[in-house]
Amino acid sequence: MAEDPRPPVAIRVVRPYKTEDELLEAEGETITKTTVVLLGALHRPQGVVLRFELTLATGEPLIRGEGRVTAYRERAHGDQPGLALRFTRLDPKSKAFVDRAVAQREAAQVTEAPPPAPSS
Repeated sequence: MAEDPRPPVAIRVVRPYKTEDELLEAEGETITKTTVVLLGALHRPQGVVLRFELTLATGEPLIRGEGRVTAYRERAHGDQPGLALRFTRLDPKSKAFVDRAVAQREAAQVTEAPPPAPSS
């Protein structure tokens, strides 16, 4: 199969938070090591490559890169629709933010794990 010669489509998604911590608290589960769900993004066909930017309300970019659309979900996060992308390219600052999001979520899961059942 030949590669698509068309350039990737570019989209920018602005989230209503002022800080990285606010976004991670509210939507951290939308970011994994290899994927992101762009909440509020319009539907795109599966397989399309997008250049994307996820920014805070202040305009500060959090994740910039390129990804391939894997799905569009009407209820990706609560009642919000979202476009799921698998990363194909991230800049170093974006990679660092993704790593932080993943580490923070993993740390929260460890602290939220129920205590072991008492042994009899």
